[in-house]
Parts: sequence; C-alpha cells; structure tokens
Amino acid sequence: MGSRRSFFRNLALFFTGTVLGRTPRAEGKPEGDIEPGEETTSLRIEDSIKKEYELVVVGGGIAGTSAAISAARNGLKVALVHNRSMFGGNSSSEVKLFPENNPGFDPWIKEGGIHEEFHTEERVRNHDYFLEGTMNCHWDLVLYEWVHREKNIDPYLNTHMHRVIMKDDSTIE
Repeated sequence: MGSRRSFFRNLALFFTGTVLGRTPRAEGKPEGDIEPGEETTSLRIEDSIKKEYELVVVGGGIAGTSAAISAARNGLKVALVHNRSMFGGNSSSEVKLFPENNPGFDPWIKEGGIHEEFHTEERVRNHDYFLEGTMNCHWDLVLYEWVHREKNIDPYLNTHMHRVIMKDDSTIE
C-alpha cells in the first residue's frame, strides 16, 4: 500500500486530471495554484486512478446521500465524496442535529421514501428516545450501510473536492 501522500496525490489526479500543488512555479505565481489544463510532472502515469462516473455528488449529508442513493437506484454510476468520516452531515453523531420531520409523516412535507427508510431502520436498531443533540452511532451506521448496499455508488469518505476541470461550458471533464 502506498503512502498517505501518494493516496491524496492519486485522488487529486482522479478528480481533476492533474496533481494539485508541488510543481515548480514561475516567480510571482503562488505555489499550488494550478491553471485549468496545466499539467504537472510529479506523478507517473501508472500511479493514476481513472474512473468514469455519470454523477459525482459532493457532500454526504442527508441531501447528498439521498441523491446518490436515488441516482444509483436509477442506474447511474455515482461517486459520493464526503469530507468527514461518516455520512449524515449535521445529522451525524458528530453534530447530532436530528433531522426533524424528515421521514415526512406530515402530508405537507412528505419526501420520496429514502429518508423514511433511514428513519425506520434507525428506530429498529436504536430504542433510545431521540431529541435534538442525541443522535448516535446507529444513525451513522444506517447511512453507511445504505450507501454501501448500492452497487452503483463508490463512496469516498474523508475526501475533499476543491475544484473541477471543465471540458466545455456545460461538461465536467
């Protein structure tokens, strides 16, 4: 297995088509600031990771996780990129904000069903009363398992997306 540095270098190459930073710079140009289309030579071709996705979801909060699952269930190949170690965003056990009324038992705010799946499974596993600030690992585990059971999703936890390179005005390269 490679080093942590090579992992992040490969990840940058994967998402941007170029390695971010660590290039010789012209005087007056900030280090790490790479122009679109500018290539670097610090990574060998055999070290690069190349994958194609029909959808890249950046952010694994409730909305991002649900969007990725929905897209995967509809046949798209999805990358779900999240900058924390667990899905859920503000509702995760790190922040503990319960997504109130999220399962949509109110007829005026009913969502499509994925959130209801999350909540139903979490309630089966977790019998603690839920209030604001009491979310725990059961919720995190449900979201993690729901993402991993979808064969069309590649999750990338602890991963940051800093920029994209555009092929043209409407297409991400």
